[in-house]
Amino acid sequence: MARVFALLLGIGLAVSRPEARTGEDAELKQCREWIQGHSQPSAKRSALIKILSPRTICFDGEIFPSTLKQANAWADRPAKPRGRPRLVVRSIGGDADAAMDLAEKLQRLDAEVTVVDYCMSSCANYFFAALRTRRVTPGALLLFHGGYSAKDRPETAEWLDKALRDPAVLRSVPDPVRWRENELKRFDRSVNRQNALYRRVGVDSLVVTGMSSVDEKAIPVSGCGTRKDAQRAFLFLNTKQLRRLGIVIEDGKPSIDPSEADRRLAQFGFRFTACAAPTTYFGAKPGKATQPR
Repeated sequence: MARVFALLLGIGLAVSRPEARTGEDAELKQCREWIQGHSQPSAKRSALIKILSPRTICFDGEIFPSTLKQANAWADRPAKPRGRPRLVVRSIGGDADAAMDLAEKLQRLDAEVTVVDYCMSSCANYFFAALRTRRVTPGALLLFHGGYSAKDRPETAEWLDKALRDPAVLRSVPDPVRWRENELKRFDRSVNRQNALYRRVGVDSLVVTGMSSVDEKAIPVSGCGTRKDAQRAFLFLNTKQLRRLGIVIEDGKPSIDPSEADRRLAQFGFRFTACAAPTTYFGAKPGKATQPR
């Protein structure tokens, strides 16, 4: 699977609305209905946020520092809510570091997450996998396509060297040597930060770092979307595979229908499709996930 630095961007459209689960409380229902009551914001780098209470926040849109200001302020509030704080989210993803900023705060609050309709890319990596208590509404999609991996450091260095051969880049970088060094340090910090997020909740970082071990061309046609011009760029996992990596879902089951994933990705205008992760999924075995500290 190709490594992706600028995590998924795009335009979201309205999707089918699954039935509410039995036992859905009033605030969760209100969040879900609010999210499903409108199309995802069409402008790039935009999102809609609704704060229902000190306990519950609804987020619908792309993940960037600018779109998470209210969410970060909500997570930083001094007042303690009644009940475990929770994020109810629908997102195609966005900036990985911005997602980790909020995920770290949510971890400190021992918050839970509920996915409505879909959670892709940095949403799946950090809002879903990195929180201890996870729920999904019926038929919701969880799509992963990689994150920061120490194995990608040589490729990152190569990319930086290539960038520095561009005269336009050189004109904008006063000290190329220091710039390259600082970018690699920032990459290393992101790897360590990401892996610490997973380690604290007992999740195997293979959920994102294992992408390079997957030969997407070897996945059977039946396990992928059917668009011929679509790159195989995302993976979805069944609940057994998720558990093997330490990702336990408290309530609900994510969709594992490649046709449904492909349909939704096509709606967003993405030239990507999703495939079922290989049965052994990166070679992870029960008990391999690191334990919470």
